[in-house]
Amino acid sequence: MAIHHLASGEIANLHLLGGEALRNQSTALFKTTQLEVIRLVARGASNREIARDLRISEATVKTHLLKIFDKLGVADRTSAVTTAMQRGLIELPGRD
Repeated sequence: MAIHHLASGEIANLHLLGGEALRNQSTALFKTTQLEVIRLVARGASNREIARDLRISEATVKTHLLKIFDKLGVADRTSAVTTAMQRGLIELPGRD
C-alpha cells in the first residue's frame, strides 16, 4: 500500500501505516471477549459489572484479565488499559 502511494506521487505517512499494521497484529492476538473486557475496564467497570454486561461469570472475567495481562506484559488493570491504548487496541472511554 505504501509503495503504491509513493509510486503515484502521493505522500505516504509511513509512521501511520506502520501503526495500523501494528494495531492489526496486536488485535489479532486477542479474542473478541478479551478486547471487550479491556474496553469495559477502561471505562471503570468492576469485574462484577463486566460479568453482568457480558453475561459471563466473574471467574471468567478474572481469567480473561489474567490472559490480557500476560499478552500485554503487565501486572495490573491500570497498566493493561494504558498499554492497550498505546497499542491502539482501545480508545479513550467515550470515544469508541
